[in-house]
Amino acid sequence: MFGLSTRSIARRTLATRPIQGAAVRPCIRPSIPLLQWPQSRTNASSTTDPKPDPSAESVAPRPKPRLTKPKPNFFATTVALFCILSGLAATGYAVYDHYYNFPYPFPAPIVEQLRKAIYWHKHGDDIPKALEHYRKALKMIDEQEGEGVGMDKGSDAVTGVKIQIAGVYEEIERPERALQIYTTVLYELQKAISELPSKPLGDEETPADREADRLRMQKRAVSVALKTGQIRADMADDGEAEKILTWAVQTMLTETNKNPIPGTWMTTEEMGGTLESLAHFYLERGKAALATPLFVAAYNMSEKEPTCHSVVLMNSISGSISELPAKSPKSIALRSRDARAWSKNAIGLAQRLDPSNLEPECAEGCAVAAFNLGMIAEMEGELEGARKWFRESLRRSREVGFREGVVQGMHALERVVEGKKAEAEKGKLEMVA
Repeated sequence: MFGLSTRSIARRTLATRPIQGAAVRPCIRPSIPLLQWPQSRTNASSTTDPKPDPSAESVAPRPKPRLTKPKPNFFATTVALFCILSGLAATGYAVYDHYYNFPYPFPAPIVEQLRKAIYWHKHGDDIPKALEHYRKALKMIDEQEGEGVGMDKGSDAVTGVKIQIAGVYEEIERPERALQIYTTVLYELQKAISELPSKPLGDEETPADREADRLRMQKRAVSVALKTGQIRADMADDGEAEKILTWAVQTMLTETNKNPIPGTWMTTEEMGGTLESLAHFYLERGKAALATPLFVAAYNMSEKEPTCHSVVLMNSISGSISELPAKSPKSIALRSRDARAWSKNAIGLAQRLDPSNLEPECAEGCAVAAFNLGMIAEMEGELEGARKWFRESLRRSREVGFREGVVQGMHALERVVEGKKAEAEKGKLEMVA
């Protein structure tokens, strides 16, 4: 069966679509959604519930890119100099605005530590120093918990700082440390939500304000849960990953039933992304029967106002259907028919939404759909049809600079050519016999 489920674009796309208001890194890593031959899958599970303990780690300096020197040109040099000076002025103002008009409602000593941490992280390229200042800020925040607006553990400001630290650990490839922090943030958010009913309303707080605060924390909890589940899945802790991702989906559906109007607590895109996270988890573990309805549900949410991400979802559905178990010739034929229909419809939708081929999701989605159609034809033994679709996929991939699509397309074409040669040799032998 196929191992191809639009994972390439899906991961990259969801990476650009985090849940709004929750400053969490993408819940799905970038990769490629092309159909592949089956691979062995292994599952493992373990359970941990650690607390964050950031520590400085030495990080190798990043290699600097080479720059090619252009030929002297007075006009071009003058224009470039003007642009550089303008850019420096704009950058200087942006840096000033960022570091001296800090958005979080913290006391000045905490803000100072955060400014230094962000500077060393983003501009100083010194992760150990950045973590040192983040730790100091976090310690001061814990000491002053509840002493001011935005200082509670469930506030966007406090959770935002912790999520930022977790993101730093992800950057230096220390997922276990990042997981400790995400797990703690999720626990603190769930605890804060559970304690809300017993807390008296503030002087100017209304029941509507309290409900809005609960939804804000619940939305961030879902986002953090998706990130936590992804890291656990990457660490082969499948049992805990499934539990956390399922909680995120169930919570999203429960709150959506209470607040059915899109945007009341989550946008349609955010709700679909939550379903996609669990769907990809199942599909990567060979559970297409669980993944397919989740992909379809995510697509149905966007069907009224389709976007290029709908093309990605249609390819995911096609790949997932192709993984469904089928034994009889009739069931295999029906499975191929449905998968083929979703891929062809994906191409049609992409061409309607983006006729100029400018949107990456639509452009790459067309290449992926063509590749999937080639895979379906190849598995049915239609090598000439497979070659046609693989060529189409390769052409589209080259046009839009879709590197992984180019690589997969070339491999597929080589495989089909070898298959046709073998088929021809077999025919010759049969004629001789």
